[in-house]
Amino acid sequence: MLFYVLLVLGGFVGGFVNGLAGFGTALFALGFFLAILSPAEAVAIIFLMSFVGGLMGLWAVRSQLRASWQLAAHFILPGMLCVPFGVLALAVIDASLLRLMVGVMLVGYGGYFTFANQLPHLGGSYPYCDRIIGAVGGFLGGLASLSGALPTMWLAMRSLPKGEMRSVIQSYNMVMVSLAILLLWWQGGYQQPSLIAHSLIAVASAMIGARAGLWLFQHLRDAQFKRLIVTLTLLSGCAVLGHALAS
Repeated sequence: MLFYVLLVLGGFVGGFVNGLAGFGTALFALGFFLAILSPAEAVAIIFLMSFVGGLMGLWAVRSQLRASWQLAAHFILPGMLCVPFGVLALAVIDASLLRLMVGVMLVGYGGYFTFANQLPHLGGSYPYCDRIIGAVGGFLGGLASLSGALPTMWLAMRSLPKGEMRSVIQSYNMVMVSLAILLLWWQGGYQQPSLIAHSLIAVASAMIGARAGLWLFQHLRDAQFKRLIVTLTLLSGCAVLGHALAS
């Protein structure tokens, strides 16, 4: 009974955060799943949860996708190119140490701006910075499953409406997750019958959580959403540090 309670609860929490902010499924669900599942099975299920929650999130901001697709492409294309390099770098770079460093960066950024009186506002366009951050995010995704960290931090400082910001983050994460699912499927990661059964339960729970998170997202003002993103960045950094130190 405890196994299924944690499976459903992890699915709901991960889906809720994804529905609310467009990222963070893994960081908030792993704490539940790693208590009952192997790391490989937990990550495989979270990829599916992220994909389904991402589809729901993209549908919610579909009208903003038309206005933000060029900005999203700045991040997505370099990120796709750099994911394989991150996977190859696993042989020479300590992924746990890298997670620790990224966790410290997230906590520093999120902690500073969470308690700051005013969030930064960068107007204008920065296409070269967008591409560099998208590329580094793809590299981190292939190396340590942290593709969304830098793009989220960067976009939180931009003067963008919440729907446009959400559509860029969500579409970027969707592409990175889709690549991860294809690679894992190619390696035979979705063949175990128990994994399929657990995935169905977790994904169903994540869909309910995502629906609740999307409802709350639609009732937030632009400033409230950016403040929420910064706070979730702080919490994400704490989760990354916790996982890195535990491993």
